[in-house]
Amino acid sequence: MKVLRVIVVVMGVVVVAGGFLGGGGLIRGAALVVAAAVTFVRVILVKEERLLWAVWGVGLLAWTGQLHYVVFPHAAVSFPAVPDYLALGFYGCAMVSVVLFVKSRLHGRRKSLWLDGVIGGLALSALMSLFVFHTALAGSGVDSQIVDGQLGYAIADLFILGFIAVVVLVGGWRVGLAARAFMVGFALLALADCMYVVAVAKGALVPTSLVTSLWAVGSLSLAAAATHRRRICHAAHATGLVAVVLLGFSGMSSLGLLAAYAIGLVGRTPALIGLAAAVLGVTVVRFCSSLLENSRILKASQVQALTDSLTGLRNRRRLVIDLENAIGHACESEPLTLGLFDLDGFKSYNDTFGHPAGDQLLVRLGHKLAAAVADHGTAYRLGGDEFCVLVHGAANDAARALSAAHLSLAERGQHFSVGASCGSARIPQDARDAEAALYLADQRMYGEKNQRPDSARRQSRDVLLKALHERQPTLGAHGQGVTDLAVAVALRAGIKGEQLDELARAAELHDIGKIAIPEAILNKPGPLSQEEWEFMHRHPMLGERILNVAPALKPVAKLVRSSHERWDGNGYPDRLKGHQIPNGSRIIFVCDAFNAMTEERPYHASQAPQEAITELRRCAGTQFDPRAVTLLCQVLEHQTAPNPPHQSARQAAHVASRSLLTTPEPPGDATLI
Repeated sequence: MKVLRVIVVVMGVVVVAGGFLGGGGLIRGAALVVAAAVTFVRVILVKEERLLWAVWGVGLLAWTGQLHYVVFPHAAVSFPAVPDYLALGFYGCAMVSVVLFVKSRLHGRRKSLWLDGVIGGLALSALMSLFVFHTALAGSGVDSQIVDGQLGYAIADLFILGFIAVVVLVGGWRVGLAARAFMVGFALLALADCMYVVAVAKGALVPTSLVTSLWAVGSLSLAAAATHRRRICHAAHATGLVAVVLLGFSGMSSLGLLAAYAIGLVGRTPALIGLAAAVLGVTVVRFCSSLLENSRILKASQVQALTDSLTGLRNRRRLVIDLENAIGHACESEPLTLGLFDLDGFKSYNDTFGHPAGDQLLVRLGHKLAAAVADHGTAYRLGGDEFCVLVHGAANDAARALSAAHLSLAERGQHFSVGASCGSARIPQDARDAEAALYLADQRMYGEKNQRPDSARRQSRDVLLKALHERQPTLGAHGQGVTDLAVAVALRAGIKGEQLDELARAAELHDIGKIAIPEAILNKPGPLSQEEWEFMHRHPMLGERILNVAPALKPVAKLVRSSHERWDGNGYPDRLKGHQIPNGSRIIFVCDAFNAMTEERPYHASQAPQEAITELRRCAGTQFDPRAVTLLCQVLEHQTAPNPPHQSARQAAHVASRSLLTTPEPPGDATLI
């Protein structure tokens, strides 16, 4: 390839020197022969792109027919003659070669890029024709057929030059040496042909040495393109400002030319008018192509925006749209049921088998979920390992569909087990808008997940309860009693889902900080000293620190810290007041006080439940939240029969809380806030 490049360069020097020394015709013919020979040598030596350069070589070989005018300079030949038809063959082969050249080098191209190239070539040709006809040839009196024919070569050169230039600009193509050689070659040929037409129009039948040299150097530049290797570039995927400017300029200039022709400013020049009309026609086609392309892109983007790319299910955005549309048609007899699912064991599966296997599992489960609810609803993937279903129909049909969906999201093998936690909400029974339904279903789902034996919160809670029991067995029993009461009160207050689970965990662990309190203080039979009380008042903060070590228990830690704050602001450790105290902490505080009063302690005897209730009511509004006291009293009075003689107050509270947990709707309709 380097040898061929050297030959082309040497021949170029000879052409320039010979052209100015008077041997223009022979030098031009020799340049054409060398150009064709170099191209065919490239075809023989290099396997890459043989078709492209073979077609290019044939075109250059056809162009050597122009040697007829060199060998027989005075022969009477009418225009157009056989050499002229051979030259037209050169331009046909050149256009095919240019298309192959662009296709082999420009990846990611759009179909409209070809139209852009055609528009650029036609526009450049039309503008150059206007310049030649109405500047250089004005009033020359030369036969228009000869001028039109000779100008055809320049138009063909300019069309190919404009085609390559626009494809490069619009396609975002970094121009390589081969493309530069093509562009320089056709630019020189176009300049030489325009100068030749002017020379003919002015009566100079023999072209000047400059024109001949331009022809020869142009042909050698075209041959030089064959001496460079292919360089692949990537086209831009979106029509940019360059294409917009091109279409606007080409269309407006063509309209201007046609308007000038219509009002007589431009004479009857078929080539010029034809080119202008062609630009407008191709521009209209390009405009229609853009509309269709943009329509397809918009449609595809809409589908992508509403579809999960991995599983093909509808995504979160589509869920919100469907939910908003369906809420208006939901009623008591035909409710809309929203079910949220979060996979259990998926992270372990991913860690064991890798993310590609995890993606395949998500695809399988997604297809199973869609099939499970196909008769009653729609399946969605919200992202990660979260799925969702929307089910229409009566409660029994919805329950069956949710059960089938739950079962479909399970897969087990020798070394893995993947299941799902579920939370659901009915519209309009549980919620009346999309946001509330999603929140409630999410809370219930995570409530179920945290009850699993293998959940992080459950495992952390079990470890801490075991440590508390080993440290002080009576604290474990006391915590369970407070939990039963707190859950029953929370249900009456309308607390559900994740908040209910957090409250229950906080009630179980509200005394966890006492494992850092010395036994001498915990079990002291008499009153504590001021110093001992100060030490005891630190246990909520100690409990918060212990729970914060486990990320899954951070919400619980906040409730534990505030579980000894008083309604009047005289509690500890932060002296919060009234509604500054979290709901769960207020409930735990009053249930803890009732349980402490009704249990035997080293420093006081137990009280009867009725006495404890009287004391709670007396302190409502100062020590305790009045609403929490009222709800606790309702819980304790909720039993339909007196407590059996052997049943303790804690056992009675447990019965009451279990009764409320099995009630479809909470007895109270007001929250604690």
